[in-house]
Amino acid sequence: MPRRARALRLTSRGWTLLAGAIVILTIATFANRREGLYVAAFLTLVVIASAIAVRLQRPSVEIERRFPTETPAGEEIEVTDIIRAISHTTSIVGWRERVPVGWGEQPQGLLPVTLAAPGRRAGIRYTVRPRKRGVYELGPLRLRVRDPLGLAEAERTVGAPAEVTVLPRVSNLHDVGLSGADGDGKLRERNYLAAPRVDELIAREYRAGDPIRRVHWRATARHGELMVRQEEPQGDPEAVLVLMLAPGSDALVVEAVVELCASVAAHMTERGYRVTLVEPGESRLTSVMPTELAALLTRLAVCGPVAGGADAVEFTRAAFDGVAAPIPLVVFSTSAEHAATWSPLVTLGRPAAAFVAADASAEHALADEGWRVAGVYGSDRPMDVWERIALSSSEVPDAAT
Repeated sequence: MPRRARALRLTSRGWTLLAGAIVILTIATFANRREGLYVAAFLTLVVIASAIAVRLQRPSVEIERRFPTETPAGEEIEVTDIIRAISHTTSIVGWRERVPVGWGEQPQGLLPVTLAAPGRRAGIRYTVRPRKRGVYELGPLRLRVRDPLGLAEAERTVGAPAEVTVLPRVSNLHDVGLSGADGDGKLRERNYLAAPRVDELIAREYRAGDPIRRVHWRATARHGELMVRQEEPQGDPEAVLVLMLAPGSDALVVEAVVELCASVAAHMTERGYRVTLVEPGESRLTSVMPTELAALLTRLAVCGPVAGGADAVEFTRAAFDGVAAPIPLVVFSTSAEHAATWSPLVTLGRPAAAFVAADASAEHALADEGWRVAGVYGSDRPMDVWERIALSSSEVPDAAT
């Protein structure tokens, strides 16, 4: 657990001086020497005055923190804090930064320079390694202040905490045959246009019955009312990923499934696919173009088990509105218990793949209905589960070909 800010305390020098005053007082009492009493009283007052001075000190400084606001789990990040003195400050002798549990040892140290004049700067730098995805707070920074005689010290909190989003790990996946073949076995040609098409830029007011996926968010923000695309872009390759994190699921399985989902999304976007992430439990659709993977990873960084999702089939069908040809569909589920409720989705995708928490009976049932299935264990690496799916011998077509 992170340590709390240290309250006022005496340094070893302060305790030594106070102990000396007690010794002098004891000797003076037995020897009946009045001057000894004066010396003991003086030393005690010096310690008390130093403690009061530290108690009243409030460093007048500004903090500028430099660090990546988004970082993949498991990667080391460097944090730099720039401390700038606003007024004359000589009492700061050390620092300590609060970091989340599991990020390594709490960074601390001495200031490299003395902030003796307004505008003077001091920089501190340290590295941490976040282990798990999520949104965390970095900071606040705590400065250790001390009186000029070095008899007492305390910690003062400066600056506000800063948020760091830790993204799920993304692994490189090999081609295992998420193919987009037509019924006659020929590979469909899908070309992703780098520039937006004219029909993507035409928007109209939302009408009852319009598919959710056709909402034009930029036009909605600009006009102040819900707008939809007049026409859907034609020919762009698409894939739908369905993520279902059930409450009570094993924590390791949840992380393995989320990392696998992130890796599959990266694999598809690298090949030019537009990816739609469906979260039935959250009633949320996140659709990203091949160049917008970061937005999807940011969403995966904060998602967690949630109750609901009974309407997974109906809600997922909304992601297929306006799609003329079968497209790859991949379902990720941390529970095989309710697989029968979403197994009808197999008719929506070609191919249709399912990664579920390892359960032999559920895997066989899904396979019998036409799913390509792989069980997920908490200790699995994404590439191992991905290769187990063995979808087909053909490969996903590159959007640029």
